[in-house]
Amino acid sequence: GPYDYFVRHIMTQREFFYNFIPVTDDCSAKRQPIWANDVGLCVLNALKLHETRGKTYEIGGPNVYTMLEVYELLHNLTRRECKLAYVPKKWAMKFAEKIYNWEFFNLDSIVTVSYT
Repeated sequence: GPYDYFVRHIMTQREFFYNFIPVTDDCSAKRQPIWANDVGLCVLNALKLHETRGKTYEIGGPNVYTMLEVYELLHNLTRRECKLAYVPKKWAMKFAEKIYNWEFFNLDSIVTVSYT
């Protein structure tokens, strides 16, 4: 949704870094966004059915996007130019160490952003 953590995270980074989003890779990591209401409905349905007890479900939205596609989509929705600033991972990690545990730019987000 418009104010969920995923979108808020990206938009807050953009505002903090003067309309640039710092990236440490080629933005090829994949994401499969899903509406929170859909997740709630899945959980509710799983709780209702006895045969789902103890099972694990991987859920995601209907579309798979690369992070570059996510950035472009968000910038098109906000009608702002998509400005990505490549920052070498070493530099980003040094910067993140100085602003320890900031929610929108920290060591965990730098390390995990690259997984596909």
